[in-house]
Amino acid sequence: MSSYRNRNWDYDCDCSRCCPQTTRTTITLAANPPTVCIENNNTTFLSGQVLVNGQPANREIVEFSVNPNLGIVIPLAVITTSSGNFTAVFIATNGPGIVTLTATVPDCDRATTSIQIPINNCQQPSNATIILNANPNGICSNGSVPSTSTISGQVLVNGQPAGGVTVNFSLNNPSIGTLSTFTITTDPSGNFFDVTFTPTKGSSNISNISNDFCFIFSFQIRICSIK
Repeated sequence: MSSYRNRNWDYDCDCSRCCPQTTRTTITLAANPPTVCIENNNTTFLSGQVLVNGQPANREIVEFSVNPNLGIVIPLAVITTSSGNFTAVFIATNGPGIVTLTATVPDCDRATTSIQIPINNCQQPSNATIILNANPNGICSNGSVPSTSTISGQVLVNGQPAGGVTVNFSLNNPSIGTLSTFTITTDPSGNFFDVTFTPTKGSSNISNISNDFCFIFSFQIRICSIK
């Protein structure tokens, strides 16, 4: 989620109502999910809020624009509720690529904010790559060091870093250990960090951790239990 604080006009604006110099308008915008596909799953839901002087702004107009023209927003303009909230839908119509979606309050006290939405070609999993790392890849379950392993990696689509991609993890044998999270989102460079695997005390085996992104990538962490 991002926000932008408007600048204050210090001259009379061409508007049908007065624009007090003390007015400050802010707007926030988010997309869920943060990434879409070209074909199926090509829709994401937009939501946000408009505040005027820190208070929810009722019946404010919010307009949307998309650059480059790889999708549409329905509707192109909305009106905020009494809580200052608004919703819309973004539909990808072309790609792959990354669009910048901008929401603007076109009032005298203008405010605007933008987010980026990656559009991926999800029907070509052979062009998707996940680089997985475990540090260390051998750990102990009896309390000796090292007792945990940190998982990190990078997602590439068509050889390019894929930002805003949701990465899902799973364990083939949950009784062997636990993960600190089973879902993480890549940063703009396609990287993800700091997923921690902790073995169950006394377990001794090889734990297979899989990562679901269009198809399965997996790797192993060897767990030793020293008597």
